[in-house]
Amino acid sequence: MRLKDRVAIITGAARGMGRGFAVRLAEEGAKIVAVDILTEDLEKTGALVKEKGGEILTMRVDISSEEETRSMAEAAESKFGRVDILVNNAAIFAGMKPKPFYEYKLEEWQKHIDVTVLGTWLCVKAVVPYMKKQNKGKVINIASSAAFRPLVGHAPYTVSKAAVIGLTHLMAAELGEYNINVNNIAPGSISTEALYTLMSKEDAEKRAKAGVIKRVGQISDITGMVLFLASDDSDFITGQDMIIDGGRTMR
Repeated sequence: MRLKDRVAIITGAARGMGRGFAVRLAEEGAKIVAVDILTEDLEKTGALVKEKGGEILTMRVDISSEEETRSMAEAAESKFGRVDILVNNAAIFAGMKPKPFYEYKLEEWQKHIDVTVLGTWLCVKAVVPYMKKQNKGKVINIASSAAFRPLVGHAPYTVSKAAVIGLTHLMAAELGEYNINVNNIAPGSISTEALYTLMSKEDAEKRAKAGVIKRVGQISDITGMVLFLASDDSDFITGQDMIIDGGRTMR
């Protein structure tokens, strides 16, 4: 119970990694605020957390809306009395069709920027007042190894995730005096529904052979790092990029 009575907001919590984060942090005692625009799947996340004996508030939130992200933070504080952890997981990934960067339309770029970059900024902006009041907080941004090894054919995704890296470093520098840690996790290919809208399982397994650990990543490979960064064990770690891709990227 490393997170007993902590309150964690998780965006993009309806499916995949976000759902995995919600369940794992709940198992460690955290009270969960799970947000997404996919309300039906979000309710499934809620049911899984409750099966584990956890407390959860589910909310439909468009993270590109300043009003909705502010309401998200207010609801978390109203329901549970505090905000300790924010996991910025929401992004656009499933169903992307690769093409050269010069063939993307402006609105496609804008959508990625609005959700991945501005959404991350808005969510952190919303929770900072509560974390400052507590003089402690944990922000975990989910970027991608694509920020370090460009995902050819997916320019808006790659660039928006690279922007999250820069934003993480800036926020860490500005929030350190309030004991708010801001770190980034950059997963590689992880076995989720979203991944298999882009490639077959066979192609994913073939691609994984290029890594040092020659298998496709699992959600459980990421949840441990999220737990570590959300816990007191990481109190002296901030502004760092944790690349989890089986050794494809070494820095």
